[in-house]
Amino acid sequence: YMNRLNNSNIHPIEMVPMIVYTNEKMDNITLLNGSITAYVSTFTIKYEWLNISEMIFASMGSEQNNFFEIHPEMPQLGQQANLSVEWHFLD
Repeated sequence: YMNRLNNSNIHPIEMVPMIVYTNEKMDNITLLNGSITAYVSTFTIKYEWLNISEMIFASMGSEQNNFFEIHPEMPQLGQQANLSVEWHFLD
């Protein structure tokens, strides 16, 4: 996500437009994601990693981080891991 602007947003709770009076650009976001999916007949299991670089920084105890901001009224986002299980039953 490159060249992001921070000039208008929707308030996350009140759901009304907010105008931000600044010409400051937001930091660019570079994400490294990964996933593994296994299929067995009608059963699927998937494990996803979002923002792998933040996981690496956190595991090393580094002062550097890869948090990013998507909205000025919300906290910064970091790493995420998802586990999905899907099973289609036959009639």
